[in-house]
Amino acid sequence: MMPLSMVEEKRLVRIVRIIGGRGFVSRVMNMGINEGEIIKVLNNTRGLLLISLGNSRIALGRGASFRIFVEYVKKG
Repeated sequence: MMPLSMVEEKRLVRIVRIIGGRGFVSRVMNMGINEGEIIKVLNNTRGLLLISLGNSRIALGRGASFRIFVEYVKKG
């Protein structure tokens, strides 16, 4: 398990845990970011982290990306 901020670009990951207060957890869940969801990291350079969730693209700040914990999804 590692923070989303450490995932390389173009990798698929499963959200394992979201750490934070009620407001933060509620906000990311309203964006569709829930435990168990599989997402793809599109851009993880300086600044915002861009992910793909279904047909949506979501930009997350660095602070948020450190509080969402994920694990790699095996290919195939």
